[in-house]
Amino acid sequence: MIESLSVVVPVYNSAAILPELVRRLTNVLPQLATRYEVILVNDGSIDQSWGVTRQLTALHPWVRGINL
Repeated sequence: MIESLSVVVPVYNSAAILPELVRRLTNVLPQLATRYEVILVNDGSIDQSWGVTRQLTALHPWVRGINL
């Protein structure tokens, strides 16, 4: 197991799949690293990707969002 892991995910019009992605990572990341984070980088989405990202960051302290 590694000590620390950061996963960077480019987000473009991905509102529909982000909750499932985070759900799956919730199960996998603790098996891989002691500390981990997921950084969702919204790059000009025209759907609700940024809103969903903000909801996920509120629910999971290890999820971070960047809105470009």
